[in-house]
Amino acid sequence: MQYKIRARTLHHGTYAKLVKEYKAVSCWTITNHCAIKLDERQFAYEDIFKVIDEGEFTEYHTMKDTRRALVKQDDLCVVLDLDDQAIITVFTSNEYGQKENQLFGGI
Repeated sequence: MQYKIRARTLHHGTYAKLVKEYKAVSCWTITNHCAIKLDERQFAYEDIFKVIDEGEFTEYHTMKDTRRALVKQDDLCVVLDLDDQAIITVFTSNEYGQKENQLFGGI
């Protein structure tokens, strides 16, 4: 079953476990898509890792048959693939005129 959910609606133990899981990753893979978006949107790698370290876990989904987390700090958003330990993309939350609760396309 595939689903998408706001992270704060998860059970607090599940939320904490997922945050601990992504913060424990010592070496993230940068996908080709992410590398292209970093260049296009003029973000630095340091920006991504700051969001991972200091940002808020905002959304969780399994829509692409992997567990993905969206982490946000200010307007900068990073999508992490927890299963492949890969950074999928980076964008600003207002880049597409999206509201905070629609970062993965709405709930």
